[in-house]
Amino acid sequence: MLAWQDVGAKAAPSHHKISFSVLDILDPQKFTRAALPPVRLAAEQLVALENKFRATRYLSVCERLNLALSLSLTETQVKIWFQNRRTKWKKQNS
Repeated sequence: MLAWQDVGAKAAPSHHKISFSVLDILDPQKFTRAALPPVRLAAEQLVALENKFRATRYLSVCERLNLALSLSLTETQVKIWFQNRRTKWKKQNS
């Protein structure tokens, strides 16, 4: 047996064993990422987003990419902004 093969053959010391309960697995706070602080958009970005939203409530992938590039935002930021804005719009119009 080679030296590197022998390493795995030995039992791990008891202080190296990981133990957790089913409750640990079911606790979502133990396995979620820390939330990032909210991004504050510039006034010009908000105006452009609002204007685009007035023109169309839903963006295609291509439209989203172009808008994100023109505003120096990520596609995800634009996507989430539109999701949140549609939710706000639905609440205001219901």
